[in-house]
Amino acid sequence: MKTQLKVLTMYNKIMNLFRDGLSKSAISRQTGYDRKTVRKYLSMTEQELEGALEQIKHRTHKLAPYEDFVRQRIAQYQYCTSAQVEDWLKEIYPDLPLVTPRTVFAFVKWVRLKHDLPRPKTLPRQCEPVEELPYGEQAQVDFGQQIQYDGDGNRVRVYFMIMVLSRSRQKHIWFTDQPVTTRFVIEAHEKAFAYFRGITRMVVYDQDCTILKDENHGSLIYTDDFARYLQQRGFSVFMCQKSDPQTKGYDKYIVM
Repeated sequence: MKTQLKVLTMYNKIMNLFRDGLSKSAISRQTGYDRKTVRKYLSMTEQELEGALEQIKHRTHKLAPYEDFVRQRIAQYQYCTSAQVEDWLKEIYPDLPLVTPRTVFAFVKWVRLKHDLPRPKTLPRQCEPVEELPYGEQAQVDFGQQIQYDGDGNRVRVYFMIMVLSRSRQKHIWFTDQPVTTRFVIEAHEKAFAYFRGITRMVVYDQDCTILKDENHGSLIYTDDFARYLQQRGFSVFMCQKSDPQTKGYDKYIVM
């Protein structure tokens, strides 16, 4: 979201470089601004600049009606992320207008600046192990990739899914030399359940595009193949907070 300070900074930087004799292309390369942006500011009169700043001053943000709610939440939970704020908005306000995560991020940043509520640089996580679960109650799934070497000594990137039983910490890993797909995820689940000789009552996941395809006002929408697989196998799902993988094993929310 453009602020008056950002516009003034861009304008002054471009004008100073132009006075130093740099061409539009050179200014674009040095600043990283698009050439159209450089051209727009160079052609702008002082009156037009003042008008642009005034327009920004009185511009209404799409999330402006929710400013008090966001301010209160940020004041109460000073370490919260914009992703968490987005989840709260979707949960509390079913009629929330359709906005992108980037829009929410910009609005949260603006609210923090306006109300002097900076996010602390470090987050002292109060993490404790979850209560010990019964055998067969829960498993956790993670995805990863790694560079390995084949029989000829060539570097090969391999992808994998690992399933860990929460109580016994038994692990099963299934590899592929192709990027992970939903079909691979389902196959890896089947291999793991066969190895463990049973299916846990629930499985914990980080949000991943092979499992989720969309989020609608806090409700998670699974990919078609994975949704059918869940119906077939019948285990429940714990989905970790978006953009906060540290919640795995600690503060989770459940989606059946």
